[in-house]
Amino acid sequence: ESMTRQFGAEYFQVHRADLHAALLAAVLAIDADAISLDDAFVALERNDGSGVRARFARSGEQAGDLLLGADGLRSQVRNALFGEQATCFAGYVAYRGLVPVERLPDSMLEHASCLYVGPRNMFLRYLVSAGRLVNAACIASSDAWTEEGWSVPADTDELLGLLDGWHADVRAIASAIPPQSLFKWGLFERSALPGWSVEGATLLGDAAHPMLPFLGQGVVMALEDAGVLLRALAQSTRPADALRVYEQARLTRANEVMALSADNGRRLVPRSGAEYRPGSHASAASLGLMAYNPFTVELPDERPPR
Repeated sequence: ESMTRQFGAEYFQVHRADLHAALLAAVLAIDADAISLDDAFVALERNDGSGVRARFARSGEQAGDLLLGADGLRSQVRNALFGEQATCFAGYVAYRGLVPVERLPDSMLEHASCLYVGPRNMFLRYLVSAGRLVNAACIASSDAWTEEGWSVPADTDELLGLLDGWHADVRAIASAIPPQSLFKWGLFERSALPGWSVEGATLLGDAAHPMLPFLGQGVVMALEDAGVLLRALAQSTRPADALRVYEQARLTRANEVMALSADNGRRLVPRSGAEYRPGSHASAASLGLMAYNPFTVELPDERPPR
């Protein structure tokens, strides 16, 4: 109720796969041939006032009015526009799994979501998929990460070792994750960029502003980017002008949220127990981030600066 009063909308918890499916259906309803799978970006061949031409691994060269790099933390479009930049291990390892609700007592799910915090770890669980599944995530402080991949299989005993001495509900949820659906990955980051666009090419989402998960704003920032970019393209006659409006409207907010999220991580999951300060962390609600509306926020003038 407080969310509705403060921000004009309810608070929902959505399985990422369900969100992807909804977005995919919307795209395919407009153009059934819009998506080409297993077709990695290879190179930017041309990017000037006459348009953009890019080369892809399977479909070869493709031409268009603009190139939008929404290819995540290790964005190859970003590298093509601004040069190779190494990612940096952020000092955290994330564990995630899905628990069928029938594996847990009803009393444990009285609240739809819950965040547990303690020295060197945080544990989040919330209902998804119309209440059929519990999404459980543990983020732990770590000195190193050497594995390759986003979803490395994890061991239940390894996760329980991190949660030694934690509340019984936390350990019960961790134990209930089916072993075949428990994964882990290292969290990496990149430095903030002073700009995202070059001529008719730009970046969106984690490609532009890779977000650590400590405010739950990674997907949010990408969706905000998309809403503002849609409006900028609708009001501009030249793609380069639209990208200038988009970047000016989004750059400061996205980079600030990126920094706030990293800072919140240091509060939620400090490097040592001695640094832990209960209650010192923030949330997207407490910071007022949810008041932003990409469809009504004022956009800058599209004319280039003198």
